[in-house]
Amino acid sequence: MRKTIISIVVLLSFTYTQQIFSHDDDKHDMNMHEGHTNVENKNEEGKDITLVGELIGLTCFIKHGSKGASHKSCAKDCAEKGLPIGLLVEDEVYQISGEGHKSLIEAYKPLLKYLETKVMVKGKVFDKYGVKMLVIEKIKTN
Repeated sequence: MRKTIISIVVLLSFTYTQQIFSHDDDKHDMNMHEGHTNVENKNEEGKDITLVGELIGLTCFIKHGSKGASHKSCAKDCAEKGLPIGLLVEDEVYQISGEGHKSLIEAYKPLLKYLETKVMVKGKVFDKYGVKMLVIEKIKTN
């Protein structure tokens, strides 16, 4: 009898957990693809911006502080794999994204030659919960 009760409790717990996670996924999908209804989404359209900074390999910069000409080859290898790149502007970092849900590998292709150099970019910035994401529309060396 005791084993039966324990089995029922475990089964109910598992079912409840599945419902919680499947509900959150449905809510996430709805918010991501049906107009972003959350109040926190204050910057849905992006803000036009022009910035001057250094295009960096974000993973190595965050983990190891690596940047600059000596890091160019590594940053390129990482970006070609889809690891994030960013724009370092003084003491702020903007993660580079593609338009919409475009693959980062594809979004980064036209930017590879600018990695680890000072650039001027025009694009749209999205800012949420302290994370700044930048979609570059135009870029040139500075």
